[in-house]
Amino acid sequence: MRDEIDARIWNEHGHQFSEDLHRLLTNVAVTFRRLHAIQFHAPWRDNKSC
Repeated sequence: MRDEIDARIWNEHGHQFSEDLHRLLTNVAVTFRRLHAIQFHAPWRDNKSC
């Protein structure tokens, strides 16, 4: 009985869950790419401050 209910729920909502998971992982990847691209300010590399 329980397996039938779980299968029905997964059948009705499984695609939405998969799309949401894909969207989450894509956003995480984009976030890491943006963080990697940021040039952080490093005062020890700044020749003007000496």
